[in-house]
Amino acid sequence: MTAVLLGAGFALFTYQSLAEKAARDLGHLTLSHPDYFLDNEDVPLQHGIQRDPALEKRLLARDDVKAVLPRLQFSGLVSNGEKSTIFLGSGVDGSEFQLKGPFLKVKAGGVLPPAYLNKVDDNIPLLIGEGLAAILKAKVGSELSLMSATSTGALNALDVVVVGIFSTGVPDLDKRQLYLPIQAGQQLLQSDKISELNIYLLHDQQQAELAAALQNELPDSKVTPWQDRAFVFKAVRDLYNRIFGTLGILMLLLVLFAVGHGISQVVTERTREIGTMAALGERRHRIVGNFVLEALLLGAFSAVAATLSTLLCCELLRQFEVMMPPPPGSSQGYPLMISFSAELTFYAGLVLMAVCMLFALKASLSAARKPLVDALGFV
Repeated sequence: MTAVLLGAGFALFTYQSLAEKAARDLGHLTLSHPDYFLDNEDVPLQHGIQRDPALEKRLLARDDVKAVLPRLQFSGLVSNGEKSTIFLGSGVDGSEFQLKGPFLKVKAGGVLPPAYLNKVDDNIPLLIGEGLAAILKAKVGSELSLMSATSTGALNALDVVVVGIFSTGVPDLDKRQLYLPIQAGQQLLQSDKISELNIYLLHDQQQAELAAALQNELPDSKVTPWQDRAFVFKAVRDLYNRIFGTLGILMLLLVLFAVGHGISQVVTERTREIGTMAALGERRHRIVGNFVLEALLLGAFSAVAATLSTLLCCELLRQFEVMMPPPPGSSQGYPLMISFSAELTFYAGLVLMAVCMLFALKASLSAARKPLVDALGFV
């Protein structure tokens, strides 16, 4: 049972981590133009939306809303004066890095400042991926130029200063991704629109209710839950379902056979005891009932012991960090953790007790049905 709980706990931790990462990156709900996720834009912000400060204020007043973050998505060329390469840019609110937690690892410098004044004499800060910085030979303090098409189709450029170099753990993203203040991105694209408005919740229990309310209030916009955008999460989840499902079935079969063999062996070895009880006048159903009750208690004590040992393993992994190797496509490992599920433990305990009782019932019935002489002489 401990092996089953540890294996299931690791799978549960993996699913919870993937879901948390997807919701943290995308936002629990995304408010956008209806065609934003369906149609390619001919020019930047063709399917953009206007910011509504009153709507953002109402959302932030809700107890279940943690943050409302606008985001600008665009692409273009970034140059150091000698070399140019393609980038994928995100215009973000500076508070995004404080609210979302450690979704990227800063290798040098720092994240974007929480507030950007957007004055002419301000140096526009830029947070650049580790791979992209290596391509441009950029470091903290380096000056770069961003070039992109505007919302009207013209070409515009913007001078920026690198304030930080980060890594997402995915080398392909690090070679293309960069962040800058959303106001600077709007200045580059010459538009006051945003690509999407991301809503972060404290708990996802109210997600469906809030999505329906927003969709009714804003029929000309589209409210998308993170589950509909997390394609990587779905693909990895389906793959892990097959892997963990197969391993789980094999482990469960091994456990069942081991428990069944153990219980059957113990009861069979006590055939002479069963014969003695029958010789003293004990009824067959009482004999069988005693063995079934004993198996029930054995299963219950085993379930308690397995629960305690699983909790101990979970605590040890929290205290002593054990790192897993980087998954495919990533350059960073992650800590090995086990999620303890009380519901799973309860049902696993019930199954364990049921298996013990069934095998004890089968073995004790077989022994109790033996002729008295055979049972007393059983070796």
